[in-house]
Amino acid sequence: SAGLSNPTVYSLAKDSEGQLFAGTNGGGLYRSTDGGEKWIPTNTGLTDAFILALLVNKSGHMFAGTGNAGLFRSTDRGSTWKPINVGLENTHTHCLGINASGHIFVAVRGGRLYRSTDNGDHWTLASQGLNNNKLYAFATNSAGYLFVGTDKGVFRSTNNGETWTPANEGLPNLLVYHLALDSSGNIFAGTGGGVIRSTDDAKTWKR
Repeated sequence: SAGLSNPTVYSLAKDSEGQLFAGTNGGGLYRSTDGGEKWIPTNTGLTDAFILALLVNKSGHMFAGTGNAGLFRSTDRGSTWKPINVGLENTHTHCLGINASGHIFVAVRGGRLYRSTDNGDHWTLASQGLNNNKLYAFATNSAGYLFVGTDKGVFRSTNNGETWTPANEGLPNLLVYHLALDSSGNIFAGTGGGVIRSTDDAKTWKR
């Protein structure tokens, strides 16, 4: 962690060139080109030092979600950043996600999820059925289903975020902080009660 002025890291990302990025708690964004041995600030254009979420798309464009200034995009591998908040009603981000079509999703304070189909230029609300729950995690599978982890369990969308329904059968703890999928399509939920797995697109869950 040499070079990090604030060692509290909220978010991590890696681009196709092997660069590592670390978003910190009040210390801004850092980049490493040597596998994490040394970190250099890369905050040109960022107006918030709280970097809560990071995302890299297939084109190598980077997206940074902040605590108070919303979203920023970099098209030069993280060297410079510009705000992309058209349509967002809240600028405190919680998490970022992307589907196979390149549509980007951002969860913001107040339990709202937004979707962009134009690489972040514009955002529209995509949270019908999420009931203003706190949104902590986002994931998508090869079938195009979307999943979010909330303080009221897992919600699933089969129509690219137009509507969401609860998917909590067998989930013993509804506080879901993290979601991850493996190459077989299994979904893992990091919850307030440990790790839970679903093998059927979140229809059911087991410890």
